[in-house]
Amino acid sequence: MQKQLESFLYTKGRYGDRNLPDYDEDNEYLYANGKYLTNIRKEDLPEGYIEFSSGTIWYRTGYIKTSGIQDIKFVARKNNHLFRDDYIYISYRGKITHDIFKHDYEGFPDYDVHICGKSIFPILLAAEQYSGLDISEIKKQIEEKKNWYRENYSKDYIECFGDKDVDFFEIYK
Repeated sequence: MQKQLESFLYTKGRYGDRNLPDYDEDNEYLYANGKYLTNIRKEDLPEGYIEFSSGTIWYRTGYIKTSGIQDIKFVARKNNHLFRDDYIYISYRGKITHDIFKHDYEGFPDYDVHICGKSIFPILLAAEQYSGLDISEIKKQIEEKKNWYRENYSKDYIECFGDKDVDFFEIYK
């Protein structure tokens, strides 16, 4: 009997109160949305759910659905590390809108999940494959971020990648 999958995000381990970690990683069953214990194991997830790790889920392992995605937005943070604090915002319900909130805070009010760090690359590639999304604009933004980092933190860039012009999407393929 096939299990009913209703969540676009499953985690190995549970969020605790106020999204603080409450480790239950020895349990073979996954938590829907990081909160609700299911009878689903990672082996039960169909193709299109991919494994990731992100600071947005307290660095625990998660599995995200990459089919059925309607829109993705990428936000680059210009700071002293390359992609750790960059985010992708994902919507399964429609286009993501940009908004200015109280105190001039910018954001996206209508996303379903956000992921930060190096997991953005495999998620973007899988979204392109399983949802048919055109991610060419996001690839341009990532190229701009890489070039900015290379110019402003050249010593760190060279230490990590040498003097090569790295294509991160090729690395993750």
